[in-house]
Amino acid sequence: MLFCGPKTLVLASVLHTPTVSAQEQAVVADRIVAVVGERLVLWSDVDLERVLGSLEATPVSKMMGGAQNPQQVAIDRAIIRGLAGNASMYVPSDDEVLNRESRLRAAFSDADSWTAFRQKHGLQGDRLQGHLYSRLVVDRYVLRNVPIDSPPGAYVDWIKPHRARISIRMVPPIEERADGP
Repeated sequence: MLFCGPKTLVLASVLHTPTVSAQEQAVVADRIVAVVGERLVLWSDVDLERVLGSLEATPVSKMMGGAQNPQQVAIDRAIIRGLAGNASMYVPSDDEVLNRESRLRAAFSDADSWTAFRQKHGLQGDRLQGHLYSRLVVDRYVLRNVPIDSPPGAYVDWIKPHRARISIRMVPPIEERADGP
């Protein structure tokens, strides 16, 4: 049942909902690890980077360090994605995104493990393709600036000034913050 006034819309069932203590309601769904410019890097991004860094053997993944330091890679990806913006030269085709998805899918032994991976990381529907799209944009940007045959350390030398130019604020876990207001 709805009660409507000139500026209100109230569901009657909300009026009869029993109160639940805040402690029973609190569930951490994800947490912010860093704020990179205006982009958030979440714990789930770091966890996904850890997994994808070991599954995707792309040249850029190897340059960035893959699964060795997934938090730094996730931060770098946020920096680079911001640098690339929507420039058409970095935009992958739909076929490229689908090919990347197929290669990733081939890393799983069966449909159940593939489905479990997607569910665990919230990559149902178009979310996986959106994520892979962003990864392809970053890969293209990096390869345009750091040639694939560069000596070891070239990527780090290239990304350092970009890291220095953008605001990166690390957010400590809740348990590490001081108690009280």
